Amino acid sequence: MSAARLILKQPTGWFAAGREVAQALALLSDGAFKLYMHLCLEADRRTGRAGIELAAWARLLRKDAAAVAVDLDEFQRQGICKRRPDRVEICDRFWPYQKQVAEVVTIPPQSSYAKCGLRFWRRRVCVRPSLRPMRPWRGSWDNAA
Repeated sequence: MSAARLILKQPTGWFAAGREVAQALALLSDGAFKLYMHLCLEADRRTGRAGIELAAWARLLRKDAAAVAVDLDEFQRQGICKRRPDRVEICDRFWPYQKQVAEVVTIPPQSSYAKCGLRFWRRRVCVRPSLRPMRPWRGSWDNAA
């Protein structure tokens, strides 16, 4: 006999509630846990982040904005989330998905890029760099042999 495959009635908005949610349940007050579950449903699955919308959350949870702010403070005290001025990120321990946060690569401005290249060249014993501004090339590709 084969096991029946479970099919979700509403595949969108589904959230994997496992060990991470059970840990949050043990740590949070009722109101804070309710907000946690809302954030889990609304947060980006790849990052665990959601924009802070105190007024909207207060309406949805039938609380005032000050009470929602107290719940967010409880999240931080318990180590459940990191709060930024504009967003909340649920910490890995309480987020059931593997986070796929892209590394931010900073590219130095051209002047420091050129200085870095010059330092690299000067370290080589066999090279005597002489960098001057380039003059426009006035030749022809046909005569450049």
